[in-house]
Amino acid sequence: MRRGNTILQINGTATQLGFNPQVQGQIKVVQGEIQDVLGFLQFFDLQDFGRGLNPPSYGVADTVRTVPVDLDGVPIQEQLRRLSEIEALLAQQRAQRDSAPIPELRELQANLPEPLTLVVLCETG
Repeated sequence: MRRGNTILQINGTATQLGFNPQVQGQIKVVQGEIQDVLGFLQFFDLQDFGRGLNPPSYGVADTVRTVPVDLDGVPIQEQLRRLSEIEALLAQQRAQRDSAPIPELRELQANLPEPLTLVVLCETG
């Protein structure tokens, strides 16, 4: 499997032993860039590591509530004041992000120096 500049080799087996199925898998990153691996795992923020290898749970479009903004009749000075407030909030967010002791995951750039192997064995029953 290839994603960006990363090559993954995936092997797996499943065995049905009565009521005790076993699943064994191996993922080997042969050549990899950290951003490709993080994207494959759907890790975009540090909080994503908290869910482990479980897939993320996203909402659906129906849950997004939009609020229409009617600017008819609002004086231009008021609109410009609000625009200035929004720009100040964005500058504040940028300053917080720039002063954070740990960079955001999207800023992380690295090649994986050698093959990385993950082996998983699951049993139920």
